[in-house]
Amino acid sequence: MELEDLFSSLTINGGTDPLNHIEFQVLTEQHPTDITLEEYTDYYLLLAKQEEGTTLVATKVSMHDDTVIQSNIICANHDSLQAAQFIAKALNLNKPLWLFLCMRNYEDQLISELTNGLIWNLSR
Repeated sequence: MELEDLFSSLTINGGTDPLNHIEFQVLTEQHPTDITLEEYTDYYLLLAKQEEGTTLVATKVSMHDDTVIQSNIICANHDSLQAAQFIAKALNLNKPLWLFLCMRNYEDQLISELTNGLIWNLSR
């Protein structure tokens, strides 16, 4: 199932339009990664997909302060959960973050490049 199909089958946004919506592409380990970030009243939604992505991650990460992270895992393994928590902490968001990621891997280099691309595009 494609990432977009999974997202469209979920009803986490309650039919409301996003407050903010950005789409862009970054190169992670020399592979194009399509990213969509939407802000809703009470959460953020991040979709990231690589063309050859094989491992799907679906999780909700809530930051309670700098040291407490709560994750609700829908579909993830240990490496991808750490990646989701790293992204949420680096973005320093004040609302829960829903992440739907479909990447080639969840190694440090790829996640670092993805996070840097997110931060750069958010600062523009």
